[in-house]
Amino acid sequence: MVLDWLDCVFKAGIHNLRQAVRAEYRQGENSVKNPRQAARSLTASMLLAASNAAMPASEWLPTEDDYFATIPTVTSAARLEKSRLELGMSVTVIDREMIEASPATTIPDLLRLVPGFQVAHATGSVFAPGYHGVSDQWPRRMEVMVDGRSVYLNTIAAVEWSALGIAIEDIERIEVVRGPNAPTFGSNAVFGSINIVSRAPFLMTGKFLRGTFGSKDTNNAVARWAGKLGGWESSLTAQYRSDEGFDNVDDRMRLGDLRFRGDYQVGATDSLSVQLGLTDGELGADGVAGDVWNKPRDRDVRSHHQQLTWSRQGADGGGYGVNFSHNYFDQEDSYSVDISNSPTYLPPPYPSAYPTGSSATHGFYEATSERYDLEFQHTLKPGDDWRLAWGFGGRYDRVSSDLLLGDISEVDSYSGRLFGSFEWKPTDRLSFSLDALTEAHEAYGSNTSPRVGLNWLASDTRSFRASASRSYRVYSLLSRYIDHSIYPDPPIIAGLGFPLTKSRSPDDFTPEKVTAYEVGYMEQWRDLGLSLDVRLFHERLDDSGVGLESPGPAIWRDDGGGWNTKGVDVQLDYRPTPATRLTGAYSWAKSDGKLATEADSDGDISRYESLDDATPLNTLSLLLSHRLNPQWSGSLALYHMDEVRWRGEGSEVDGYTRLDLKLARDFAMKGSQAEVALIVHNLTGEDYNEFRVPSTYGREGNVFDRRAYVQLSIQLD
Repeated sequence: MVLDWLDCVFKAGIHNLRQAVRAEYRQGENSVKNPRQAARSLTASMLLAASNAAMPASEWLPTEDDYFATIPTVTSAARLEKSRLELGMSVTVIDREMIEASPATTIPDLLRLVPGFQVAHATGSVFAPGYHGVSDQWPRRMEVMVDGRSVYLNTIAAVEWSALGIAIEDIERIEVVRGPNAPTFGSNAVFGSINIVSRAPFLMTGKFLRGTFGSKDTNNAVARWAGKLGGWESSLTAQYRSDEGFDNVDDRMRLGDLRFRGDYQVGATDSLSVQLGLTDGELGADGVAGDVWNKPRDRDVRSHHQQLTWSRQGADGGGYGVNFSHNYFDQEDSYSVDISNSPTYLPPPYPSAYPTGSSATHGFYEATSERYDLEFQHTLKPGDDWRLAWGFGGRYDRVSSDLLLGDISEVDSYSGRLFGSFEWKPTDRLSFSLDALTEAHEAYGSNTSPRVGLNWLASDTRSFRASASRSYRVYSLLSRYIDHSIYPDPPIIAGLGFPLTKSRSPDDFTPEKVTAYEVGYMEQWRDLGLSLDVRLFHERLDDSGVGLESPGPAIWRDDGGGWNTKGVDVQLDYRPTPATRLTGAYSWAKSDGKLATEADSDGDISRYESLDDATPLNTLSLLLSHRLNPQWSGSLALYHMDEVRWRGEGSEVDGYTRLDLKLARDFAMKGSQAEVALIVHNLTGEDYNEFRVPSTYGREGNVFDRRAYVQLSIQLD
């Protein structure tokens, strides 16, 4: 009886704490505005729960009114904090409740819950999530951040999702801007942006352990401590992940992560946040048995990051913020190959010019990327009907690789940015917004990405919006300077080698351009527990960067074509009962365009490929979660994606429908809470190819079959 009463108090208190935190926690910042006030809210919540502890579960579970009482606010769409109803663009928030309920075990799998996202395992450890873009192994046109820190790599010109260094258990929410967001976060965000917001340490007080074991020899472990270190609210998380990936594919994973976060409140208005992270391990490089040019092997991965954030909150809703971050990412993937017996890879006079036994150093990922980033932001409200956020920042990037950069070995670049977000509300119901970001780059000059938006709040629960934007994307350092050649050892003639991939003159590159338009509608029906968001969009990309096959080396250039994408996104959130929640995401997207694939001996484009089939026409996801009673809960996740042709090292794959399951049992013990969960992916057992079919580039197909895991979690106070 006592344990049941305490369990009731605990759960009701946690629910009310979440409501308090939504009001006190600044979306997109790294610290709580007022931890003392949040603590008082928690105390009140516990007292309220105690007074109602004898009520049945249906009485203390959150109601529809609780659910809609506070409309989540975000800053990832613009630098001004706004509710989703008041935005001029489309945003999806994957909140903590969805993360906990979902059967997903990786961050990319969570992104399947976002309208318009197509997600695949390119290999067991390489994920290819993209939004409305031409499907690719390394999606390059979406900014990904962790607490506002960009994790975009100047080597692969994309994101290494397996090495983000943050456990799912440490994520508070994921904010996804669906559509170009370069006016807010710069050139990488031309098709959208993702901000992964970590949990504040005071939300995770105590010790937490979780182990996940099952299919593909999966052995994942997470251990976390959170509490006070002097005056700092702190958390330390260690994570280890290992599995064997797809059957018959060289894609195993062995990665360890260590992450620290400390928050310090300086008086009533100032706060500091420090984050440190380290990732180390190895990933299977997707090699092919018997192929000396892409042999089975491991690529060593090492990364670390540091981030320091200071913020000051003003009494009028304004404030200041300074953010500094440093990212370091290193991959080792060099190996020796026999070039005297490989006629299918090197054209005449290679390899006949090389005597028997000639070898060379090869590798696809051998490179180091480093980034320093500093940004200042000032938010102010000069008048009752308008407010402004402005700031500036600087960035230094460096890439080094003896293998991929030829004689240069190391390249770097400097860039600066000036940004502003302006909002004017001539009435309580109508608002206009203007966002713009100018980047000054030493190679590309200055480019300005603007966006104008309109929002009409037709009622307290209904809004209409429209926006238009122009965005620019500059190319990564490796794309501009790549010079990957094969040189024999021992040398036959000094300097005699064969170039495999080479960039066109780095100074000749011009940025990609994306022009986008959207209109949207959002409504909430409180009596039904339902919210609906609809987006109509049209996006056009020009001057796409591609690698062209030619009589000599493959040439990386910036004028390889472009494409149009138009369609509709729909997302809903439905709570028919306090214990049940259904979220849905649907997108219909149609792309047309072309990309260059080959060039003649003069360097002129001689062949294009159609992109009409490189975007899935329909994507759908549903997440249904239900708490059966205080001990048992369960969820079902349905994913569907039409047929699509993946570019890069993918192929045309059939459409599929996948059903995932999570069933969990909670145990309340003295001084601890425990949960045992069964997770099943692809419950129906209908195997499908996610990224490529067999014999693509001599590889086995990556068949996604039924997978089952047991997950044990323990929270110690």
